[in-house]
Amino acid sequence: MAAHTPLPPNLRRGLAVFSGSLFINNKTRDSGAAHTYPPAPAALASLPLQMMLYFNACYFPAWCLAEGLMLQLKYHLLPWHYQFLLVTAFLILSLAEGSRLYLGYVGNLQEKVPELAGFLLCWRQPCTACSWPSSSPRSQPRSWR
Repeated sequence: MAAHTPLPPNLRRGLAVFSGSLFINNKTRDSGAAHTYPPAPAALASLPLQMMLYFNACYFPAWCLAEGLMLQLKYHLLPWHYQFLLVTAFLILSLAEGSRLYLGYVGNLQEKVPELAGFLLCWRQPCTACSWPSSSPRSQPRSWR
């Protein structure tokens, strides 16, 4: 059995400073002046929103592929103005969805309020456009007499 040999003071001090920089909360008496760091605020990222963004990002390429294949199959059967409208709508929706997912990730994980607000606006805009015609008073069926 080897006898217990103490470490030289300069090596002990160097190891204490090194371990103190690695393990901030593990301060010992020989590490010198203990630095107190203020506690970091808790992350307020929304787990359900992050799960929704994750699955949306996984299914978005499948949607693009399916929509692109259907567009290719029926493209030559449509008049030119419908061709133009379909390609334009596909490109706009694809770019909007990609930017919406990016803003959602950045806004949720990094807790940036402007990006999260942009995500919510990008999410709400298509919903408003789809529900608006059905809620207007002129779209109610008329009774023909």
